[in-house]
Amino acid sequence: MHKLSAPRPQLLLVRVIFIACVAVLIGNVLRFTVNLLALNPAMPQRGAAREALVNMHRLLQLVIDAETGERVFRVAGKRAQLEPYRAARDRYGEVMEAVELQMHGSPSQIASLLHLRALLATRFDHQ
Repeated sequence: MHKLSAPRPQLLLVRVIFIACVAVLIGNVLRFTVNLLALNPAMPQRGAAREALVNMHRLLQLVIDAETGERVFRVAGKRAQLEPYRAARDRYGEVMEAVELQMHGSPSQIASLLHLRALLATRFDHQ
């Protein structure tokens, strides 16, 4: 892990990565929602798609909590404020795996999730 007081260019890179993570997450959530609405309510895949959507929302909330905790820490300087960041760093892999299992039949979505996993790993490696 790196120090929390990163130089300006590195901090800018972390923010750009965060914005990319959020953009990919929102894109995936929207795509999952559209696909879910297109499914016939009687189809068994609908339940799995709904669970995947719930997990994508969980993942998005983890990333937002991490960013919020980090920003409050940078403003207030209290290490306790980093707890949401640490929790997100420790849990995002678990949520990603759940989504990947639920989307195992969709190669394009798996590719997008792998890209998202790489962005998140890069984001959390900077701290």
